[in-house]
Amino acid sequence: MIYHQQTIRSFWRFRIQTRQFISYFLTYNRAKGINKDTAEAANQVTIVQGAAEEKSHLIAKVDPNAGLTFENYHDGRNLIITFGAAAQDGGVDYAYVYFRHRL
Repeated sequence: MIYHQQTIRSFWRFRIQTRQFISYFLTYNRAKGINKDTAEAANQVTIVQGAAEEKSHLIAKVDPNAGLTFENYHDGRNLIITFGAAAQDGGVDYAYVYFRHRL
């Protein structure tokens, strides 16, 4: 399993790759600035499945204080992704996202 985080000022993307080379990308879709009028998944964490040069698929839109479980994700364990909350501190927006493995 590979974890990769990319941050650019007010944008972050997190990539999770399985042993079968399936990639999932997580992004916080903050409805602010140029994205303030977004109609879909505003202020939610989106989970997209995709691969290079292939069409991507929206897997889930996760609200604050909610989550998603990928059953039997890795060696019989479940991967639990939880979007804890969104916050702001000194003009910087934060999205707290937690990852856990469980049998």
